[in-house]
Amino acid sequence: MKTPLRLATVCAVALVIALWCSACGEDETQPTPPGGPSSTAASPAGTPDEPADQAPELEGEIGYVSMGNLCVVDAASGEARDLAADGTVQGFGWSADGSAVIIARATYPPMLEWVAIADGTPTPLPEAGMGARDPRCSPSGEALAFVMADPEVGTTVHLMAMPQTSPSEEPEPSDDPEAEEEPARLSPEDPLFRVGSDPVWSPDGAWLLYEADGQIRTLRADGERSSVVSLGTTDCSVGDWSPDGQRAVYSGLDRVADGHDLFISTTAGDSRGNALTTGEAGDVAPAWSPDGAWIAFLRPMPTAGEEAEDTETVEGDEAPSPLYDLWIVNVQSGEERKLLEGPVGRDPQPRWAPRGGWIAATKGEPGGAEMELVAVPLAKGDDPEPVVLATVEALAAFEWRPRGED
Repeated sequence: MKTPLRLATVCAVALVIALWCSACGEDETQPTPPGGPSSTAASPAGTPDEPADQAPELEGEIGYVSMGNLCVVDAASGEARDLAADGTVQGFGWSADGSAVIIARATYPPMLEWVAIADGTPTPLPEAGMGARDPRCSPSGEALAFVMADPEVGTTVHLMAMPQTSPSEEPEPSDDPEAEEEPARLSPEDPLFRVGSDPVWSPDGAWLLYEADGQIRTLRADGERSSVVSLGTTDCSVGDWSPDGQRAVYSGLDRVADGHDLFISTTAGDSRGNALTTGEAGDVAPAWSPDGAWIAFLRPMPTAGEEAEDTETVEGDEAPSPLYDLWIVNVQSGEERKLLEGPVGRDPQPRWAPRGGWIAATKGEPGGAEMELVAVPLAKGDDPEPVVLATVEALAAFEWRPRGED
């Protein structure tokens, strides 16, 4: 009779030990996957493979240029206010923290201005020279990129250290031999330029993406290194960076395509892109979502070709611009979905809200008297209802205001 009792005792002890080990294992910290928790966690717009049932709350501000005036509209309330209402604004860009705007004016001499949002005080930036447009402040706040038209070489992208807009004290040099080394420069020592257009900063402000001679190129913020990331494709146009700054998406033609497709390339050096979309549609203007899961883009409307035949061609143009619908494509699965029936404007191209979940775009006939600035939700269901933020004339540019330190 002792043997069964001993066996029962041993089994009971073993069961207690197993349960104890299991409980301890649940409390252990699991190793973080490459890319951190954000690489797999669901965003406010849903999981990486599927949008949420409802879009997140619409928030933030968007600056836009209409009839030469710079305005800001609150996305939640629709209330708008003027930042510059003299009719001379050609374009603008937000500062890294959203506390100021850099304005390109059509005055003489044409020059960039730094305007603080708090008091509206303008500070000229003569270091940028005359004729600068499309100003883009780097996310680090250390550099400024802009575009100029050169009569000899064409359009050029310029890069320079951010000019001082207020007095600042230079830090005293340290004699401590163990002092930390200075971080890598995120701006060039001297101003420089490259032939090209459409500069786009990487999320960390370390690189600049731009188009030159139908190719997509990168340029390090200090100007010391560059590469071509669109090998094998032609007639490319700039799109956007991935949120981690490791890849870029752009539109281009490969050797066998009948229309423009979207391509994704690594940005570590010279590289060849992989097609994200394929077909004869003519996909352009890609924009990467903040969570990295989706890319918004424009695709010609099915009736664009028929309508183009009835559209007058502007003198000097080869053909009228097509009309576009707004689409999204999942980066992992390649699933495509139309978000907004056109006509949607290509210039300026659609842009994601800083927190994701919403895409700002323009809607209306090209060359029409009025255009609508709308916010389109990323949510399940067909034909999500866009929110009209403003109805304006001659909409020339728009951009979400950076969130800053929140």
